[in-house]
Amino acid sequence: MPSSCTRNRRNRRSRRSYGGAADLKEAFADLKGDVPKAPAAPAAPAAAPSAQKGGRRKSRKLSKGAKAWTTAVTKLYREMKAKDKSAKFSDALKRASALKKKGQL
Repeated sequence: MPSSCTRNRRNRRSRRSYGGAADLKEAFADLKGDVPKAPAAPAAPAAAPSAQKGGRRKSRKLSKGAKAWTTAVTKLYREMKAKDKSAKFSDALKRASALKKKGQL
């Protein structure tokens, strides 16, 4: 079994991954004395990047049964919430479980 140090080191993100090498050069350019030239015209606003920077943000895919259960409970919760504002999601889970055991869900 690997030691805890190895596990932590493997999970730790590199700090350079946030800005990239170009941003680091610009950030420390004034310290070196070679200040970057100002752009001639203001740049157009950049479009939203297609990929997200940073850690894992991909969601996992649910199985058909799990997805069906989640949608059924969510639908039941919304119906309960429309009737009574104090309804909780846990109440919907209990009700859905009882309906499933009876074969009505």
